Amino acid sequence: MSKRRPTRKKHRATPASAPAARIARGAAPRWSSDTTAAMAAVMLGAFVLRVGAAAAYPNVNFPDEIFQVTEQAHRAVFGTGFIPWEFAVGTRSWLFPGAVAIVMEFARIFSSSPGFVIGCVTVFMAAASLSAVACGFLWGYRICGTRGAVVVGLVNAIWAELIYFSTHTLTDVIGGDLLVAAIYVGYPDGPAQSRRRMLWAGVLFGLTFAIRIQLAPAVAVAVIWICRREVRARWIPMISGALAPVLFSGLLDLLTWHGLFRSMWLNLWMNLGMHIAEGFGVMPHYWLAELVWNVWGWATVPIVAAMILGAWRLPLVFAVALTIFLTHSGMEHQEYRFLYPAMPLVATLLGVAVLELSRIVRAWRELPFGANLDAAAGVAIWCVLSYSIAVSSSFGVLWTHGSGQLAAFRAISADEGICGLGLLGVSWLDTPGYSHLPPGIPIFQVSGRDFLAHPDAVNAVLTRGWINLERFRYKRAECFGDGPNPDIVFGTGPVCLWTRQGSCVPGGLPGPPINWPRALIGHQSEWIAR
Repeated sequence: MSKRRPTRKKHRATPASAPAARIARGAAPRWSSDTTAAMAAVMLGAFVLRVGAAAAYPNVNFPDEIFQVTEQAHRAVFGTGFIPWEFAVGTRSWLFPGAVAIVMEFARIFSSSPGFVIGCVTVFMAAASLSAVACGFLWGYRICGTRGAVVVGLVNAIWAELIYFSTHTLTDVIGGDLLVAAIYVGYPDGPAQSRRRMLWAGVLFGLTFAIRIQLAPAVAVAVIWICRREVRARWIPMISGALAPVLFSGLLDLLTWHGLFRSMWLNLWMNLGMHIAEGFGVMPHYWLAELVWNVWGWATVPIVAAMILGAWRLPLVFAVALTIFLTHSGMEHQEYRFLYPAMPLVATLLGVAVLELSRIVRAWRELPFGANLDAAAGVAIWCVLSYSIAVSSSFGVLWTHGSGQLAAFRAISADEGICGLGLLGVSWLDTPGYSHLPPGIPIFQVSGRDFLAHPDAVNAVLTRGWINLERFRYKRAECFGDGPNPDIVFGTGPVCLWTRQGSCVPGGLPGPPINWPRALIGHQSEWIAR
């Protein structure tokens, strides 16, 4: 009887260039102290870039970030603030403004100065935007260890559009920050196997939907892709997690608007049924594609090619980014900020493309230098393209957009003698609102007739253009423009601040009107939330 000889397992030799090799799906490399230090450095650098850019170039991307978020948060904390029509009828949830109100309430413990309070909100938004950097770092780590983590994390950290939008209090921005985190938790490198991860991914997806319902198609694509046919292991924990923030949002509407999910169904009805968004401009379906081409220029070609290459490793990330672009291109009213939720996904794909290209080239032929040089060269190329986008004529104008009005309100805040501000020839929608003034200074939208009848009701007036108030004992303090770039949203020309000595005589001036859209004029009482 012959004895079977024991067989020895054959071990494949590890090549010297193992750090450059692609790590197998689902096999996360060993985390080290160097990786922790690298992540901390990348995150800190991204945070400093975002806060530094906001401090160096104060700007307003769109009035929604003020009047639908910070102004409402200021109204909740300090008791003063303009009320836009959306918060008169209840088409916006208090979920995001409520979170910002918590930040303001915390800031008020130390100081009620508008600069300090808004600065704390800026820091909060910059910190929230680090979710994209962290997820990019972790995706890169799973693909190619610490080197890959640094590459993908850095691309997210230095990409111009992410730096610019990160500190703006827009639902597009916070929704995008949540969406990228939700995708990573549920799809680290393929669908996650842990039910706990599915539960938390569901929470993040539900929160994304509750804050920005326009992202529902993107959320649906991601959830279906991740869960597939796994009902018990994926669908049940995913839906269970998503229900919590969605139900909370509905109950919050019931508490604030006296209607369950009012902000969601009324928003959909007014935009899809009554076409109110069309009143703010109707664009052709190719408008966003044309805008992206104008902003990126010829860099569009390598960016799109890199996205396709990165999609070979992270196809879901590409699919969700494409879904966001297509769904918003299909809307009649389109804005560049609507694409922000796709931008962290695009930056991640650009970083992954560097790793994939390095792997493909090194599998084809041996190179005389290490893989770290590939990574450095790839990041340098994206850094140059990011800078070219930041200073382009189409994008560069955004860095100073609305800066004149912000500077005017800073000057008003610095003058302790001002007891009332009148807006003459300037709409309250063209200002930073009460959230950028110290508590106790009322703002009045005045006409020429109102001002002639009550010139002493205020002692500071913000004007635009040819208006001269010298015969009313006012002196022009200063005029504020938006730097070398023309103002797009906030009217035309600089705004001028006029002040006079003396106190304010209360009464006589009407309160600010609500900016009712044309479709609701004559029917306001039917829609006001009670």
